Amino acid sequence: MQNKNKDVRITGTSSYVNIEIDGRRIQISGEMMADGFLAYKGDIKKWDYPEENPVTKEEKQMIIDAVTEKAADSDFTIIFQ
Repeated sequence: MQNKNKDVRITGTSSYVNIEIDGRRIQISGEMMADGFLAYKGDIKKWDYPEENPVTKEEKQMIIDAVTEKAADSDFTIIFQ
């Protein structure tokens, strides 16, 4: 899935990443690793903004694809498990 047209921003801590995609936000739990971050797929359930709407199956895959693609452009790896 191509996500080049999506505005993706990634911030976080050692225990979660905040993802913002085209004005929608979600927080995904995980763990810091030596070379990146391990994000838990099972934690992708609802958007934080707007309105805490549930994440659809298609949106979940779009989030994973967009974050993976964005991280590929940096020295920081995000792996989903």
